[in-house]
Amino acid sequence: MAVPAPKAPQKIEAPEELMELRDWWEKHGNLCSTILLVVVAIYVGITFWRRHQATVADEAAAAAATARSVEDFEKVATEFPSTGEAPVSLLKAAAEYCRTGQYAVAGEKYTAFLKKYSSHELAPIAKLGIAYVAEAQGTFDAAEKGYSDFLATEDGKGYLAPVATLGRARCLALQGKSEEARTILDQMTADNSNTIWALQADDLKANLTQMKFVKPDAKSFDDILSNALDVSQATPAEEKPAEEAAKPAEEAKPVEEEKPAEEAKPVEEAAPAPAPEA
Repeated sequence: MAVPAPKAPQKIEAPEELMELRDWWEKHGNLCSTILLVVVAIYVGITFWRRHQATVADEAAAAAATARSVEDFEKVATEFPSTGEAPVSLLKAAAEYCRTGQYAVAGEKYTAFLKKYSSHELAPIAKLGIAYVAEAQGTFDAAEKGYSDFLATEDGKGYLAPVATLGRARCLALQGKSEEARTILDQMTADNSNTIWALQADDLKANLTQMKFVKPDAKSFDDILSNALDVSQATPAEEKPAEEAAKPAEEAKPVEEEKPAEEAKPVEEAAPAPAPEA
């Protein structure tokens, strides 16, 4: 018995809309696929970059938290240049050089900071640091100009203004310009009445005619800058530590030794406040 031949499949006509879509895909499909792949690649790249940045930031924060020496600070600034820890660590390195009396190196670090982070919120500290380095090296004309230039800017109207004013007055007095220094200090006392700054201005005025250059205590300015790093990000109520640290060592009056009284209880000696880790 003969097997009947299979029927030819009926040709199904696709709707006209699908035919148009097929024709469009044949013309533009490769381009769309390419664009889609590019978009996916960009998304993956951005996601990876963000995760990498977060990891780097965490590593920088951990390194900065354990940094203690000038080598540690410089390592953080060098190895994590794109993080927020880098500029702070560079300033800490400069302050550490200042603390150990390596003023030339400290000046280089402050200058490097200003070249790299000129618009950073902590740039005023570096500007003041350069002036202090000049004072510490005995170049009072350059130091006085540095303090004066600082006070003439917007930075000189902020929390570091009293420190710069005292520095300028010291440099003027050490150049034999005691009366000019006195005028500046009189104005400072009037502008900062009932504050620790007024007391420091009065104390400096009392010693203007007796001032002579003594290499400053390097740690005194390290304390100022270390506290300033905190004060720059603190609320007004938290600004007192920087004021207390701002007084240079040469301005302090020796404390007279009290004679022990038989009935008086012994007074514990107050330990100097350590410079906070900025």
